[in-house]
Amino acid sequence: MAQSTPRCSYLHSSSFHPSHTKQGIIYSQATRYHCICSDRNPHLNVLSQSMRQKGYKPKTITKQINSAVKTLLVATYNPALEEIRKIIKDLQPILTEEETLKNIFPETPMLAFRQPPNLQQK
Repeated sequence: MAQSTPRCSYLHSSSFHPSHTKQGIIYSQATRYHCICSDRNPHLNVLSQSMRQKGYKPKTITKQINSAVKTLLVATYNPALEEIRKIIKDLQPILTEEETLKNIFPETPMLAFRQPPNLQQK
């Protein structure tokens, strides 16, 4: 019988990797769950618990998860949305230059597309 890999095998917080690498693990996993899962909260809770078990500080975990969720607008992909992507890209410099908008969006939001249901999922 083949052994399976543990589902939550994340890098331990005490590893000698740079701190931005370790924080990036939390951020990138949260981004994946935010994009892929329609009900992301249970997955983000499991991520948070897994990272705590790996020795990460709750404050760091919360900051990275919130950052991933706040800066990402997720929509199910449709070819008609390509025009919206272009408009958002053209308007992004305004978010970094306008003082009021910089306060609202400290990090520039990104648009991400979720895969639409395929024939097997319908």
